[in-house]
Amino acid sequence: MDSWTQILTELEGRVSRQNFIAWLKPTSFSHQDDGVLYVRVANRTCKDWLVENYLHEIRKVMLDLNLPLVEVRFLVDAPEPMDSQAQARAPSP
Repeated sequence: MDSWTQILTELEGRVSRQNFIAWLKPTSFSHQDDGVLYVRVANRTCKDWLVENYLHEIRKVMLDLNLPLVEVRFLVDAPEPMDSQAQARAPSP
């Protein structure tokens, strides 16, 4: 079982069911390298929300489970849509 799955299993009992389903369950393990856990998230909003609301709890779980991790980083899967100014500057095909 990868480290993120272990963390999610523990978090499921620590956070509300609604928040777990909305914010944590849709995430996925990407990879682990040199003590850093990389987790995939759907978009920047999800990444920001997790950092602001659950990063502290995730770090506590990492310590509680004695995982060989020092940091967690969230990777955004989908590119963010361009704002209207960026779209206007983008070359047309």
